[in-house]
Amino acid sequence: MYTREALMDVHERCYWSLRRVLAHCADLTEEELHRAHEGFGYPSVQLQLHHVIGAQRYWLSVIEGPINAEDDADEFADVAALRAFAAEVHASAVAILEALDEAAIGTPRAMQTWSGDTHELVPAHIMLRTLTHQFQHVGQVTAMCRLMGKPAPPRLDFPLGLTLD
Repeated sequence: MYTREALMDVHERCYWSLRRVLAHCADLTEEELHRAHEGFGYPSVQLQLHHVIGAQRYWLSVIEGPINAEDDADEFADVAALRAFAAEVHASAVAILEALDEAAIGTPRAMQTWSGDTHELVPAHIMLRTLTHQFQHVGQVTAMCRLMGKPAPPRLDFPLGLTLD
C-alpha cells in the first residue's frame, strides 16, 4: 500500500517547502523571529519552526528508537541553526526510509512513545503525520509573518510540479 519511493517523494517535497519557509524567515530580524504573538500555541516564529522540526525528530525516534523528546529550542535560536537542524532531521528521515523494507513501511508494529506506552503504529503513518503536521505550523509561521508586515512569498505549500527548483 505504501512504497518507499512514494514516501520519499512526499518527504522531499515537504522538505523543499520547509527550506523555502526558512529562507523567507532568514530575512526576519532577531526581534521578529522571537516576537511573541498572542493566540498561537507556540508564540514565535522561532518556536513554531523548532517545534515542527523537533516533532519530526521525535516521531522518527519512535520508529527507530531510542526516544528523543528533548526540548532544546534555545539551541536553535536563529534561522541558521534551524536550517541545520532541519537538514539533520531530513537526513535521518531519508536514512530511515532507505533502511525500511517495503513490507515494514506499511506494517503495524509495537513502538514505544515518550510516555513509555507501547502502541501498534505504522511507520508510513508516522512519516505522513510529521509531514502534514509541518503544514499546520508553516501556516502559523506565515500568519505571524503577515502580522509583522512581511508576508511570505507564494508557493510555500506542497509543490505539485514534477521538478523541485
